[in-house]
Amino acid sequence: MAIIAPGTGLGEAGLFWDGELYSPFATEGGHCDFAPRNELDMELLEFLQEKYQIVSWERLVSGPGIYDTFQFLRDVRHMHVPDWLEHALQEKDPRRRHQR
Repeated sequence: MAIIAPGTGLGEAGLFWDGELYSPFATEGGHCDFAPRNELDMELLEFLQEKYQIVSWERLVSGPGIYDTFQFLRDVRHMHVPDWLEHALQEKDPRRRHQR
C-alpha cells in the first residue's frame, strides 16, 4: 500500500503492516525519474529537461508540474485553451500559492 499526496510537491509514503495495524513511513518516491512510455511522453520529457535538466515524477504530479504540463500542451502541442481559462491565467499565476 502507498499514500500519494500531490500538492506543491509530490508526497509519497508507504504503509507497513506490523501484524496488528498499518504504520506509515516516509519516502522520497516523488524524486524518482519520470520514465516516458510513448512519443508524447518523450516530447514532454524533452520540454521539461530544457527547463529543469532532471525530470522527476514530482515535476509532473504536483501543482507546479500540472502547470508545466499545461504549458507543454498549449505551447508545444498547440492545444486549444478556452477563453475563460486564458483570461483566468492572465489574472492569476497558478504557480503562486497566495495572490490578492
